[in-house]
Amino acid sequence: MLKKSDSKWTSLATIPILGQAPSRLVTMNVDKPKGILVTGAPRSGTSWVGRMLALAPHTTYLHEPLNNRFTVDYFKEEPFPYWFMYLNKQNQHLYVDKISRMIGLSPVAEGKATPKSIPVIKDPIAVFSADWLAQTYDLEVVFLIRHPGAFVKSIMTLDWNTKPKMFIRQQPLMEAFLSDYETELKKYQNLDNKLAQAAMMWKMVYHVADIFRKQNPNWLFIRHEDLSKDPAPGFKSIYSQLGLEYTHEVASSIASHSSQKNPTQPEHHWDIKRNSQDAVNSWFEYFSSNQTDEIREIVEPVSSIFYQDNEWP
Repeated sequence: MLKKSDSKWTSLATIPILGQAPSRLVTMNVDKPKGILVTGAPRSGTSWVGRMLALAPHTTYLHEPLNNRFTVDYFKEEPFPYWFMYLNKQNQHLYVDKISRMIGLSPVAEGKATPKSIPVIKDPIAVFSADWLAQTYDLEVVFLIRHPGAFVKSIMTLDWNTKPKMFIRQQPLMEAFLSDYETELKKYQNLDNKLAQAAMMWKMVYHVADIFRKQNPNWLFIRHEDLSKDPAPGFKSIYSQLGLEYTHEVASSIASHSSQKNPTQPEHHWDIKRNSQDAVNSWFEYFSSNQTDEIREIVEPVSSIFYQDNEWP
């Protein structure tokens, strides 16, 4: 990856990062990237952002290679042993060939030529492996953050499984990042409380995200809410910082996908055509005040890194 001192880096117009002052500049490599990883928690806008970035010329969209459903059915590879697999230097020898085949890139160490088409890898299931993927394949990373209330509401509406066992079973992941939360994870694993389990998942993902943020100042960390409120300049800034070509056709398609004429809540959860502005706080009326308090109690203090008091109902 390029370093801050590299002459190819430049400061560009940016969108707010982590709720900080908009004046903070993020430096990115403005050459065409070798590949782009779009990740974050599930239901954090990764599909929307991944698809919008893959509108750029000379890109190829890849949908969740670490999601075992697509690993097997689309990529025709053997499934990974865990959901939310933690890839790292210790286990890379078991998986690097498979990953290389799926994303169409060779590890940086092999020094092979970059493909003409830039893969845009959309994968929230790869959230804990983002650092290894970025280093191994020289990827730019776009990391989506979404308010814990909105995340929990979306997970509960879809009735998705977020039981902590998917973390607890991965001892290397626990040792690397989550050892301080082991008792708490085991507590919620044994409770029949889907709201609490979803909140714990948010907390684990963004605890690790904060570690990655400190280690990788060149990654883009983008709040879903900030991008949803003003998608046109937001995406234009992201394109510029990633070195992607922002054409008239791209701008028109982004506007179409986030138009206020679109439904706030589409019929299908995978439909990325939404009224992005109205969707930001649509979760406010979903929970009782006691449920909102329960979510906030679980996700703190991680939540306060990304969201202020006035961003809760």
